[in-house]
Amino acid sequence: MSLNNRIFVITGGISSGKSSVMKIIEKRGFKTYSSDKIVHNLYEDRYMKESIKEIFPEEEIFNLDGSLNRKKLGEIVFSDTKRRVELEKLVHPMVVNKIISTVKKSENESLFFEIPLYSKVEDILLNSLDYDIISVDCNRDIQLKRLQERQRITLEEAEKIILVNDTWRKFKKVPLRIIWNNGTIEELQEKVELFLIEENLI
Repeated sequence: MSLNNRIFVITGGISSGKSSVMKIIEKRGFKTYSSDKIVHNLYEDRYMKESIKEIFPEEEIFNLDGSLNRKKLGEIVFSDTKRRVELEKLVHPMVVNKIISTVKKSENESLFFEIPLYSKVEDILLNSLDYDIISVDCNRDIQLKRLQERQRITLEEAEKIILVNDTWRKFKKVPLRIIWNNGTIEELQEKVELFLIEENLI
């Protein structure tokens, strides 16, 4: 592996295959980080819980043990644009700060960050890090089918979720590479391996 200290952002639409790409990269020995996992950890933070209560004062979004009911929260924000934006204003800066902190602590190595909602945090990142974007994409019919199977939802529900997340392509920074994931996992692995070779990372 080439220890050239490069930073990569892996992004793409929901069910496009970002996590699969990250797993392939991780198996190659690179350090990978998921913004979803960062958010999950943030939701366990006491300050974050209190802040969320202020945004959703009348909603029953906490379980009996005090943990956040992420499924309930997701249902609310997918149907309420105003409160979704309020939640994003709270969460996104904290996620970016965690990413920046991770990069600063790293040594001479390449890091990969999976950020599904990259376009919504791009302005902060552009002013903070030097990085390249890898965009993972697939045909819409394949995306809908994968999302339905993964979450066991109807076509109508899947279309609604994709519509909410459809801003991800609006980049200011041009992606270094678009990896199309319309085929098998073996085909995806070949594409990722080719990318790593062409960038002199392996």
